[in-house]
Amino acid sequence: MYCSRLCSGVNNLFSNRFYLLLITGFFLVPLASWAAPQPRSEIRVFPGEYVIETADVPGSARSLTFSGGLAEDKFVVLDQLGETAQVVAPVSSQRLLGALDRRQSVPLDPSDDFCERIILSGRAKSCSPNFELHATATPNDTHWDMLWGLSAETGIDAPTAWDINQGSEDVVVAVIDTGVDFTHPDLRANMWINHGEIPGNGIDDDNNGYIDDYHGASFSGSRDCMDDNGHGTHVAGTIGASGNNAIGVTGINWRVRIMAAKFLNADGSGSLANAINAINYVTKMKESGVNVRLSNNSWGGGGYSQALYNAIKRAHEAGVIFVAAAGNEGNNNDQSAAYPSSYDLPNVVSVAALGRNQRLADFSNYGASSVDLAAPGVSILSTFPGGVYQSLSGTSMAAPHVTGALAILSAAEPRLDNAALIGRLYDSGVPVNALQQKVRTGRKLNLGRMLKKQTVPVPVPPVIPEPCKYTAETVAFNPDYSADTARIVLQADELDYHRYMLPFLFPFHGKQISAIFISPNGVVYTQAAPNRMDFANDSRAPGNSIAALHTDLSATIDPYGVRVSASKSSVTIYWLAKVFGYEGHGDVEIRLSLFKTGTIETHISIPNTTLEQAVQRKATIGLAGQSDASVVTFAANDAAIRDKLAVRFSPTCNPNEGNLSVARLEAVGIGRNQKELGRAMPGRPLAIRLHGSGTGELSLKASLNNRKCPGVVPVSMFDGHASLDGVLPKVGRRYITVAFESSVGGRRTLRIQPNYKIMRRVKNAPKRLSPRTFERHCEALQASLVGGF
Repeated sequence: MYCSRLCSGVNNLFSNRFYLLLITGFFLVPLASWAAPQPRSEIRVFPGEYVIETADVPGSARSLTFSGGLAEDKFVVLDQLGETAQVVAPVSSQRLLGALDRRQSVPLDPSDDFCERIILSGRAKSCSPNFELHATATPNDTHWDMLWGLSAETGIDAPTAWDINQGSEDVVVAVIDTGVDFTHPDLRANMWINHGEIPGNGIDDDNNGYIDDYHGASFSGSRDCMDDNGHGTHVAGTIGASGNNAIGVTGINWRVRIMAAKFLNADGSGSLANAINAINYVTKMKESGVNVRLSNNSWGGGGYSQALYNAIKRAHEAGVIFVAAAGNEGNNNDQSAAYPSSYDLPNVVSVAALGRNQRLADFSNYGASSVDLAAPGVSILSTFPGGVYQSLSGTSMAAPHVTGALAILSAAEPRLDNAALIGRLYDSGVPVNALQQKVRTGRKLNLGRMLKKQTVPVPVPPVIPEPCKYTAETVAFNPDYSADTARIVLQADELDYHRYMLPFLFPFHGKQISAIFISPNGVVYTQAAPNRMDFANDSRAPGNSIAALHTDLSATIDPYGVRVSASKSSVTIYWLAKVFGYEGHGDVEIRLSLFKTGTIETHISIPNTTLEQAVQRKATIGLAGQSDASVVTFAANDAAIRDKLAVRFSPTCNPNEGNLSVARLEAVGIGRNQKELGRAMPGRPLAIRLHGSGTGELSLKASLNNRKCPGVVPVSMFDGHASLDGVLPKVGRRYITVAFESSVGGRRTLRIQPNYKIMRRVKNAPKRLSPRTFERHCEALQASLVGGF
């Protein structure tokens, strides 16, 4: 079963299949004009009017006559201050004065040469057309100064955009969530209305298949789409709380139409089926003629669902952009997908949360390829049921900033298709250092640049070829039983992993793996395990993993659990576990063997047909590196998974790996400022740079006082370049030497010394390291080294 639960904080985790991406609110504020300026997209002037600076205007003069090429021009002086006169030119009489109050601006005429002529005549110091000016479109809503996410300084620069457009009633945005409080004073004027429906009469008046869908539809069992949780109302306020109405907050769109599609109930839970129903409702209304341009989706959880994928795809085909929150687990979505934001569809925009400090929020999911950009998502004030306002944090709050931005762009330029809207969104974003390698564009949302068409195309990263390819084939069932009697290393359910140091470097997709992370759910990660539950399988293995039999397993009571055995040439991991929901139908046994050669084998034992059919519905066998090109799937949720199945994955690696060479290895200690660059100080940062040729994996070995540390550090080199960053060991009053050398050439030695003055007095040998201190320094140094090409 699939269900959803509202998160009360970033650290709350549930074993449910959907959960709202929301952080607890911080405070409540009680409910508390000028006319909005007209949209501007060009410079406008008052025809025949100029502002000149001249010394020839007497204080009492009401007219000017210029000679010397301008003798025929007579000017009416409207006002004068010092040497500045505002004049109307040219006129032959003063009858124009009576029409000044009724004058209207026109676009600037580039052929108007009056200012050029009057300056050349020598009679004016300066001259300019009388431009139309206007107040910056800052709303008068009482809590405007608390909306940091909309400001020009720290947020998305909404005021600049509002000078151009403040939204349109013609644009409809669907909020797929817990519903919307359509009676809220800051929302009711911007709610979508189905004029073919009579609210509350229990009849499908417009025969569209939905009863009482006056402001939207409910799929949570409630009678209407009224919000009984608060999350959907908060999201709706960021998108379209009424602007410049002298109360509360303002949405990104001062005017818009919000359609509520409720599938999450009062406790924030809902079903996969109802999520699909809500999306299908929005699609149907779009196809029936309602101008639904976008849907906001601040929810997630569970694994891959083909039905949900298809529903979002149908929305794409109908012309609806699907904006989704990236998730609140602080997780890398490239390695462990978070749905629905991770669906690879052209209408899906995945949004991370940015803090006021312009850094990714610590709870926010990220992904250099799977998350598109960031938007404000920390302490966001917005509408809340009951006519109040609440501050919340989460990627749930970041997504509606993007939804609102795309809505106002579609209002300003209604002819843009969805691809153009999304392209403008990305290309107008502002690069942020803290977002590089964290979100695909490396950028944060900027609404002002978006509406002013200030764009720079997002750089296309170079295609990095996968150094290895794998073939998958069935082999004879001959498992390694050596781990069956080993001690249990992991006995847990869901969010728990065991880190296991391999006795050899295991080659996996061109990298040399020294440690693996074992999940209780039949999968092994070759990089740090994700900070999320991985009970739900996907149509592929998670990023950087080997899915021996990835499904929802439970191994919490003896003799169940995970065991590991090792030899000089292989490691075997053994799972003995129950399958969630089928605990009374026997035990699944999985034996995964990793060989020093890089070959991988998985052997599966399933005791009966009932359990076999259950696993066939929700299990994956395969592996994946960092990119989509690295994914190899033997079976996913199909009948190929069976009892006594053995699958072998055999690598064929890029021969370019054997051509690696390092011509120069640089290692420098980094002091407290740039002047100390190159001074190897204890406990300070370390930078290592390798220059040579080839693409592939090499190993780096460290030495302390000319004694080689155990183990090596794997390094990825691309096109002859690689880099690592780390931390130098802390030493006492004496110095030690640290050296680095790669497996394919290059060596560099540094001398770590705490103080130059001390070193001039101490002339004896370097500090002696006891075996324990040596091992501790080696382990800390090598563990600190991270990086790649």
